[in-house]
Amino acid sequence: MGNRANGTARALLGELVAFSEDQYLSLSETDALVIATDWNEFRRADLQRMRHLMRAPILFDGRNILDPDTVRDMGFVYYGTGGHGPSQAPAPVRAESHR
Repeated sequence: MGNRANGTARALLGELVAFSEDQYLSLSETDALVIATDWNEFRRADLQRMRHLMRAPILFDGRNILDPDTVRDMGFVYYGTGGHGPSQAPAPVRAESHR
């Protein structure tokens, strides 16, 4: 994942964001995941693994590449924000911990 975009992103964003070559390690203790590309790495990602790494399993799918029902069934709060495909209203957020 990182090899294709990290160089360009680093040049644009500098030290404003942290970069990682491993999509799973970069999710440790995060509050949300934003998918802004339709690369196969995200289409075939181990979503259960991702969900368990995250502090809060909130997912913004900016390309609508994932099935909303499947993602929600895995315990994510899902927002399909992509311009192509059906817009999905988010599932209600519970007050208790997402872990």
